[in-house]
Amino acid sequence: MSNTKKTERRTLAKQVREILAPKVQETTREDIPELGSFIRVAAWTGIVRDIFISAVSGRVILQIYFAKNVYKQQRPERIT
Repeated sequence: MSNTKKTERRTLAKQVREILAPKVQETTREDIPELGSFIRVAAWTGIVRDIFISAVSGRVILQIYFAKNVYKQQRPERIT
């Protein structure tokens, strides 16, 4: 295979990856709830116990302790 065809295939593959890859939404500090704050997710209310932010993708994961977890004696849940 010639070098030009290899280059064309790489360029096409890169374009396909960019189209299909999910766009990472940048989060600002105002979007992230504070530790200890009460939040509502679907039908459940809980307290934010910890916040994890990925250095690579920028995704935010909240560790939330819902009332249902206390009742069932379960650990806090991690919600993205």
